Amino acid sequence: TELPAIDGEWECACDYFRNGSVIFVPMRLKGARGDYIADGARHDIYNIARRREGSLVVADFCWKNVAGATGKGKWLVSVDGAFIAGQWRQDGVAEGPWSWYGRRKPSLSNPLPPEAALSQSSREEEDFRGPADLASSIITAAR
Repeated sequence: TELPAIDGEWECACDYFRNGSVIFVPMRLKGARGDYIADGARHDIYNIARRREGSLVVADFCWKNVAGATGKGKWLVSVDGAFIAGQWRQDGVAEGPWSWYGRRKPSLSNPLPPEAALSQSSREEEDFRGPADLASSIITAAR
């Protein structure tokens, strides 16, 4: 069975500061590489590898930030490839893991279905909620 693709633009909620509070983190993925913006700087994601683990699809990844810190993470990928839910760790740090959730942004080549587009106006308020609410909505939608 083919694994769901995760290439594209993502809206993520990530416990970037490792304090239990998530922040909004935009992310782009293409093949085995990607990048994300956090705390005002661009950071790299690399060695992205999707695999099947039982009935689940998992994407393992490595990351490096502009300060030179590195680490690894793992996302569970929804069947349609529209949601990720996972965690990340920092190399050399005993604490963790910390949360990283995301939903793929609709694109022109992959538009929202008509029923979702019609209800978009009712969800506009949701799009302006804080990162914690974004994480809750991503988790709920991924289930």
